[in-house]
Amino acid sequence: MNTKLLLAALTSAALMSFTGKAQKHFQFGTATNPQGETMYVDSRGFVINGERAIPVAGEMHFQRVPASEWRGELLKMKAGGIDIVTTYVFWGNIEPTEGCTMDFTGSNNIRAFVEECGRCGLKVLLRLGPWAHGEWALGGLPEWIVDKANSDPKNYGVRSMAPGFIAAVGHYFDAVGKQTKGLMWKDGGPIVGLQVDNECFGPWEYLHELKRMSVEAGFDLPFYTKTDCPRISGEGDRGELLPLTGNYVDGFWGGLQDRPEGFRGSFLFQDLRWNADPEGDKPQSWLKEEKAYPCPIPGLSYPNFACELGTGMMSAYHRRIGIYDPDIRASVITRIGIGCNMPGYYMYHGGTNPWSPLGTLAESRNSKYTNANDMPRRTYDFQAPLGEMGKPNLWYHHLRLIHQFLHDWGGGLSEMTFHLGVSPVRSAIRRKGESGYVFVSNYERMLPLGTQNLNFRGQVIHVPDGSSFFFPFGMTYRSLSIDWALAQPFCKTAKAIYFVAVEGIEPRFSIDGKVVTPPLDKMFKVKGTSIYVMSPKKALTAYKVGDKVLFSQGILYQDGDRLMCETWKEDAPVPVQKVREEDPERSGTSPVLPDAREMQKAASWSFTVPAMKDSEDWFVEIAYHGDIAQVWADDVMVEDNFWNGKTMYVRASELVGKNVELDILPLPKNMSIYFQPELRDEIASLSGDYLCSLDSIRLVHRIRKKF
Repeated sequence: MNTKLLLAALTSAALMSFTGKAQKHFQFGTATNPQGETMYVDSRGFVINGERAIPVAGEMHFQRVPASEWRGELLKMKAGGIDIVTTYVFWGNIEPTEGCTMDFTGSNNIRAFVEECGRCGLKVLLRLGPWAHGEWALGGLPEWIVDKANSDPKNYGVRSMAPGFIAAVGHYFDAVGKQTKGLMWKDGGPIVGLQVDNECFGPWEYLHELKRMSVEAGFDLPFYTKTDCPRISGEGDRGELLPLTGNYVDGFWGGLQDRPEGFRGSFLFQDLRWNADPEGDKPQSWLKEEKAYPCPIPGLSYPNFACELGTGMMSAYHRRIGIYDPDIRASVITRIGIGCNMPGYYMYHGGTNPWSPLGTLAESRNSKYTNANDMPRRTYDFQAPLGEMGKPNLWYHHLRLIHQFLHDWGGGLSEMTFHLGVSPVRSAIRRKGESGYVFVSNYERMLPLGTQNLNFRGQVIHVPDGSSFFFPFGMTYRSLSIDWALAQPFCKTAKAIYFVAVEGIEPRFSIDGKVVTPPLDKMFKVKGTSIYVMSPKKALTAYKVGDKVLFSQGILYQDGDRLMCETWKEDAPVPVQKVREEDPERSGTSPVLPDAREMQKAASWSFTVPAMKDSEDWFVEIAYHGDIAQVWADDVMVEDNFWNGKTMYVRASELVGKNVELDILPLPKNMSIYFQPELRDEIASLSGDYLCSLDSIRLVHRIRKKF
């Protein structure tokens, strides 16, 4: 096996390095707030208060989370390492009918949400639209504007310079501007950035007009963005918007194959900022992108920022996707390894679509616009680090470890160029002078890679299949010179430096030329300086709070002067009564979303949820086998789910004192629906011609208490 020294390969022609010092920074809106704090962007990334930084952004949709839950969930996002909350604003839910009084109440209360972000110590990037997508009906556009566009495209053609459409968008922008007045960075508020439209290639005239209207509406901000690389049709000063990119490990739009080619790039170290799109868009290297579509400002190039690194994925009716921890760890480490200086996640927190008795507020093949996929009507869990109800997935904790590293060392990392590694194991190096990090990912979704060897600073590392990590070299801490470390840096305090051991790799350090093997989960000292190497299991319980490292089995978050701990505990089973047997005869085998008549063939159970003092902290966990599960309370669909092998959750507070019905539609084994290999094997092993079972239903308690 080829075991060339990875660092020696830095001088070889096979490596690529992106260099070029920024001569100045982008000039957007006001960059200084009343406290004298500054924020601006140059070719490398963010400079905040004169210091380089790598902030972490995470998406949560305030219109998909009950307002009563905002504060607790935002504080958990901050505890997870999020600095900037990104959020779509779904216009259609604010102005459902033309000329109505715009609705900024309840979960539409954008002012209250932004203010809460500020109180939680979080900044905000608004993704204002007018088109958002986000798997919302009509991409977030009001139905009345889509109807006008269909009947009068010349005056109301959506996402164009049609005068009627532009006037309506201006009215919407002005209304949001009035709601958020005084909350901009220049006012001392948390709003620091704004995105216009979404995934739009232009023409530039349209994007430029949206930017102009947003500024006119009061959005004077340190930076403005657009989604996707800078491919824009039409001429213009494209330096007015920063292109933000993204990558997904899988997608509900990917058809019926196991590994759509367009998603492989999430696991590869390569000079691409946005991978191939499975619908046919061909990627090209960022170097070629910059040459073909350069930043028009002399001395500047676009920094490598992201807003849609997929930390989960929805299932569509025809494609049932399961996301797991190794998927997310590998894709994030790969992106940071190739130079991403603002990881932004979609979604970081899942949500629930508002209830609409007239139809779905989710994307549907039957809708008038944005109609490529059938999505669940209520759930938008997205298998995010913090799920729909705020319950953490394992990758919440693994990402948290990476984010703490970025907070403590990100300033230096942002100045480092990246180089693609030559080695049997996939790798990249970011370095400046003799210091840097090697990023390694020996993982690709649904593709066993086997153990690979990596030579790192003369040490042969046997990298287990599925591993993703980064190791430092040339690191200094107080009086120590750490030549290299076979452990992942976590954080530093005034008294100690902390690392995380990688499963299957013995942690070793070369300190001032001497190789040492530290004990796990114990402080040890070298030349009077403390080093702590955590086992992988213990690291998942580690939090840096102030200048201390604390360990907790639950999520630790700061709420004012209180340090809180949140845990989730399974409680009592819920008694159920089957009230209707299933009818397994379905109308065909093609992947068409069942209508209300077809759902009458579902098996049905009734149950009650008793009144509880703190019902907002109780949830119903449902494990089942079948096609679709729906929970109804007094004729309102509270929750639904497309089965992908994972459990579903329902807020108990929405069920207390109501007539509750759980429907599970049978899944014929011959349905043309995509399931991942492990589920296909499970389906094949089950007896009978269809699946329809309620496996368990129980209460789950979210417990919050002072730490």
